[in-house]
Amino acid sequence: MAFDGAAVLGVVHDEEGEWQFLDDPAVDMGDLTIVHLAHVVAERPELGTVGDLPAGFEAWFDGHGGWSREVLDDALDP
Repeated sequence: MAFDGAAVLGVVHDEEGEWQFLDDPAVDMGDLTIVHLAHVVAERPELGTVGDLPAGFEAWFDGHGGWSREVLDDALDP
């Protein structure tokens, strides 16, 4: 699977509607893998809690079982 056992610490739902599941804020483009959202949630059902994240937002695991959500720094103006 795409995660190779790595923890998912960040979720980005970008302005175009695409999702990114990150183990670190620093992204290495060579490590990117495209998978269907259904496969992500099937492998990591706990990520369903951020399934309502609006486009243009990101969420980061707070280390205590919750997610902090905020607007993307580079979100496009509507």
